[in-house]
Amino acid sequence: MFGHMATVPIDRRSFLAGSVVVLAGCLGDEDEQSPEQSASSSYDGYISVSDQVGDGSSVTVTAASASVDYYLELRYDGQATVSDTFSAEQSATDVELPIAPELDNHTTVRVSILLRTAADDESVLRREIEYTVDRPEGRLSLTDQSGTGDVFVVDEATADAPFYLLVEYAGERFETGQFEADRTVESLPIDLDPSVDGDQEMVVTLYTADEERELATETISYDFERTASLRVSDQIGDGHTLAIDRATANVPFEVVARYAGAVVETSTFAARSTVEPDVDLDPRLLEETTVEVSVRASEDGAELKTVEVAFTPESPDGPELTETAAIRLAGHVPVYRHAGRLRGVVRQRNSGRVTSRWLPGSTGLSRSAAASHIFLGCGPDRAGYRGVRNRRLRVAVHQRLSDSRYRNRRLAHLGD
Repeated sequence: MFGHMATVPIDRRSFLAGSVVVLAGCLGDEDEQSPEQSASSSYDGYISVSDQVGDGSSVTVTAASASVDYYLELRYDGQATVSDTFSAEQSATDVELPIAPELDNHTTVRVSILLRTAADDESVLRREIEYTVDRPEGRLSLTDQSGTGDVFVVDEATADAPFYLLVEYAGERFETGQFEADRTVESLPIDLDPSVDGDQEMVVTLYTADEERELATETISYDFERTASLRVSDQIGDGHTLAIDRATANVPFEVVARYAGAVVETSTFAARSTVEPDVDLDPRLLEETTVEVSVRASEDGAELKTVEVAFTPESPDGPELTETAAIRLAGHVPVYRHAGRLRGVVRQRNSGRVTSRWLPGSTGLSRSAAASHIFLGCGPDRAGYRGVRNRRLRVAVHQRLSDSRYRNRRLAHLGD
């Protein structure tokens, strides 16, 4: 009956002359016989409205006007909503009248739109239209989860219209990109920017791409997990510093080193920073030592990552030792084997270690001289040499075999 947009004017003179057939067809049952809709009405007016398809929340009146101050009223299922008041002869266009309560999806109903006088609510005109509810629908699925604060996962999201997701947490909010209608996204990782730095409540809402409707919303708990990464290599150094290849954590942190009863640490670094610090070793390392290195949370001192590395101190170069000086150091300890080229040997404190400089070989050394023994005065540590090869004197460093506590202990690397 009202399948297309229609404009129904009311002219008071024609109304009085008895042209009431169109009006009678437009009247609802409650107003069909009422006096204000009869030939006694003294007002002119019109309503332009068509059958509509919408989301069930409102009806749009294309245009309306009257010869008196007026307003529009929408009626459905015993409920009524009204517009603002318009002045006489004022043309109202695209007036949106809310439907309350909102209509169920995928239904078709008839609704009434009335034009009433503002002064005494007299009904001047009434129109009925068909209204079909066809709003988009969506589905959103999330579960409580834990993570390091950089990303969380949407289990599933879909809608029968183009859509996007809005994520809100800790006063922050951001939108994902747009997804096509009827597409189902599963196990969707969403990068958190800024990152989460503690336990949070996450709210995710699915909206149509035109931002007109909220289709679904979910609230989940996100449990924050602290994490760290640490990389340190075995190294040789002067014993004063330990080089860290890489350290990072998702909370403020320090790098801590433990060795030989000592504990040293760096200053505090910012959360999610990546650093390559040198850890000052005090006291200095004087012999090969296993160092325990940790990334420690500044907040409570919890160790987030720990590795162990071997640190070997470098020995300082001793003075150059000549052939003559070497022969002059001949002692009484047997030479058992040769293990490298002689560079000159010196004592390093009481550690029992020796270091060397290259000593030019000489074919002038006699066998008796080459068979002589060198005593270095390093407690139980001894060194010896014999023979000349490739014009370089080859030497060996040994422990005194008579004392089993030092047997087979290598004191230092002296050459090839």
